[in-house]
Amino acid sequence: MEANDEVSTAISTLLSTPICTILPEQPEEYFPPCVDEKKPKLGDLYNTIEEGVQFYKDYAKHCGFQTRLGTTKRQKRNAEVFTLRRVLCNKAGTREEYKDKKTDRVRLITHGKYKVTGFHEGHNHILASPSSMLFMKENRKMTSIQKTFVVKAARLKMGPVKAFRGWKELTGGYSNVGATETDFKNFVRNMKQYIGLSDAQMVVDNFSQKKETCSTFYFDFEVDEKQCLSGLFWADTISRKNYALFGDMLSIDSTFRTNKYDMVFVPFTDVDQHKRCVTVGAGLLSHESIEAYTWLFKAFLDAMGGCAPKAIITDQCPSMKPAIEEVFPNTSHRLCMWHIMKKLREKVDAYLWQDEDFKKRLNACVWNNHCEPDEFEEAWANIMIDYDLVDHPWFSSLYEIKEDWVPAYFREIFMAGIMRVTSRSESENSFFDRFLTPHATLVEFWMSFESAMDAQHHKQSKLDSENKHSTSPLKTPVQLEKHACKFTRMQLLRTSRMHYVQQCTIVAWWTYMLRTAQRYILSAT
Repeated sequence: MEANDEVSTAISTLLSTPICTILPEQPEEYFPPCVDEKKPKLGDLYNTIEEGVQFYKDYAKHCGFQTRLGTTKRQKRNAEVFTLRRVLCNKAGTREEYKDKKTDRVRLITHGKYKVTGFHEGHNHILASPSSMLFMKENRKMTSIQKTFVVKAARLKMGPVKAFRGWKELTGGYSNVGATETDFKNFVRNMKQYIGLSDAQMVVDNFSQKKETCSTFYFDFEVDEKQCLSGLFWADTISRKNYALFGDMLSIDSTFRTNKYDMVFVPFTDVDQHKRCVTVGAGLLSHESIEAYTWLFKAFLDAMGGCAPKAIITDQCPSMKPAIEEVFPNTSHRLCMWHIMKKLREKVDAYLWQDEDFKKRLNACVWNNHCEPDEFEEAWANIMIDYDLVDHPWFSSLYEIKEDWVPAYFREIFMAGIMRVTSRSESENSFFDRFLTPHATLVEFWMSFESAMDAQHHKQSKLDSENKHSTSPLKTPVQLEKHACKFTRMQLLRTSRMHYVQQCTIVAWWTYMLRTAQRYILSAT
């Protein structure tokens, strides 16, 4: 107990004793280490006032402090000519504090030269360390190459943060960037502010310049009563050429919004010789109405020289059907099965959606383009009865318009594989989703769209090159396959070869069976 009392007494004494901390004496001024070549000197001459100011800023950048401009004097006879320019450290204080010092001055002398008449080297604060210099304002200047990189990155759906990180990886470290993440963000902000209310006008002006340089580029636009852009359509040279080659069937999808104004993006899609989706035109609409789609389809028809497609497939947009009937009266209009079947999950109960047998039977019923209409109706009726869906409103509405979306009712119409391949619309949506963002201005939207088209055209050129310079090994010794390899596209050859090899296998099997039976009969006799 006595030992504990002694410890408690010692602690109390220590806590009650005042503590005095002695810090090392701080110097009145700090002098930055700098080589003589980068240090201003009294009497130095410069050709312009800007040259002298920039030399001092470079000196500050090297030494680790920031600058600001002080007193400025101009000629009385010519106000555009400076006679005195004072450059200060940003921590120099008020004018009363530094007026007695020989601060850094650049004064005009005869013959149009500028001379350093005052230079004070000391500072009243600690200078920045090498590790913190990159955060100083003097060291944070985005170059024109970095700004171009940010703009190009936006075309790939990369924001300023990802662009900053990408530039850091390219240069090898944060210290080599020369700017901060905030600087990249501020540049994008300033760019959007510069675009401002001139967004639509800048896009139209860009289209006008493209039209002047390339006569085959087509565009049209309309404005509303407030002189705001309400509709825009465009098609470049390659798109118009693709439509001339593959324009029998046209797919129109307007299911997603891709800009800050919620304008509806409407791409026109065909299928090329490689069984790939190609965009043959695109439009933007401020609202989905019959009048808006009528104007858009007329612009498309005018761009394609009045050549209407034989068949059009769309989603269930109620405004499209009357517009198509007016602009394309001789064109067959069908609904996209992918958009219809995509709604199945939200239209049926959860237990029915998890029933794999139900989904398997329904898909086999609606996707079978080899069955007759009466066979479809019988299979449909059985599914509705077995799963108690006879009075279901959604299925009843689909059955009423079955001629518009079930392949059994229009097998004679050429649909270029769109109705039979469920992933066509999904792949087109996914393709544009890789480039377009919902918060982009129209200028940013157009740049991203151009990047998407470049990727699409590059893929098409790559497939063309593979077909011209690539050969496929033969699977059978039949001359017909060898002849087909010379004139058939690789994608089509893979599909047709699979069926051809199956047929050859069946023929070979029957030939083998007949020869075996013949030998058996001869030996028996």
